[in-house]
Amino acid sequence: MCLPCGQIEKRLKCNTIKTVAMDKVINMTLSRLNTSLLVGVFGIILFLFVPSAQAINNYYDQLPADLRKPTGRVDSGDIYRQVYAINILLDQFLKAMGQTKKKHPELIIANVQPRELLFQAKALYAQTSRLSFEYTRKSESPISRANIRNVKLRDIWIIVHESLVTLYNLRPVLDVVEPVKVPKIIERKTLTEVYQQILDVNEKLDDLAWFEYSPSESYQVVTQAIYFASALIQFSPNPKPIPEAPGFIRGQTSADAYKQLLKIMKNIDQIAKISGIPTLTLTDKDLTSVRPVDVYNLANLVLSELQYIFDLAGGNENKVPVSYYPGWKFPSHVNQRIGVLSQQVDQLLKTVKDNPSWILKGRRS
Repeated sequence: MCLPCGQIEKRLKCNTIKTVAMDKVINMTLSRLNTSLLVGVFGIILFLFVPSAQAINNYYDQLPADLRKPTGRVDSGDIYRQVYAINILLDQFLKAMGQTKKKHPELIIANVQPRELLFQAKALYAQTSRLSFEYTRKSESPISRANIRNVKLRDIWIIVHESLVTLYNLRPVLDVVEPVKVPKIIERKTLTEVYQQILDVNEKLDDLAWFEYSPSESYQVVTQAIYFASALIQFSPNPKPIPEAPGFIRGQTSADAYKQLLKIMKNIDQIAKISGIPTLTLTDKDLTSVRPVDVYNLANLVLSELQYIFDLAGGNENKVPVSYYPGWKFPSHVNQRIGVLSQQVDQLLKTVKDNPSWILKGRRS
């Protein structure tokens, strides 16, 4: 029996709708299955190649007893022992990964102050935490702020010790089993010697990292230094706004930025000496190999010195703007930004020469 054309069309339309609906259901099911499979495979890869914090805890190996606490009242030798142990660990890590320490700028450092050693210890902790996160996806707790006017060696020892513990916990991740042997007694070291040793291990930490510090991060630090310099200038007898940026020059390198920052550090040293503020001195010895991390470290040193001078002048750090991550930048952008900071520091130096006591006039008890 033949059906009328109208009914045939209705049935065909109904069947088409059912087929489309079924196709959607099938596609959704397959999509969910594929997603589940992908998640499962990704989870297996993570399990095999990215050790979890729990796994690290399971394999945790106690730090040698002679490195767990200082021998008595903390002195520079106690801090040096911790850094000595870190240096051994990093050499073991480099060997395990088939790497060697890369070449970095050579500087002659002198007259290091406790606050500058504290800064370098904080940089060590930041580098250590970053390396640990790359391998474990576990974030370390931030370190508390210390009084930069009254830095105690125990505060520095604690920061360096935390860095050592974090690195020691990475031994099972990198399959390192060699013992860490440090001499029982290390003669008292100068703060400059300890600073140089921490700087050396900071460079090794960057050599071990998967992701190097980029020019963008240096740009952000220089911008923060500009904000502090600007706030300091507003305190001066000759306040001025932030100067215009110099012209953009393409093709500049990290070495160009590093040399500019060294000039700024020398001017800050002059500002400090005229004002009666003790500070470290830097003299370049070999700048044939400058990496982005070297620019980042030196920019942070410049920032820390400006922060200290600003504090001495009676400034309130909470009122200084905070720089934000600028996005992708090249060394040429960093160098242009350093050009702004250079003009500001030149202005501060001129003001201090005319009024040698104005910074310490704002010193608070």
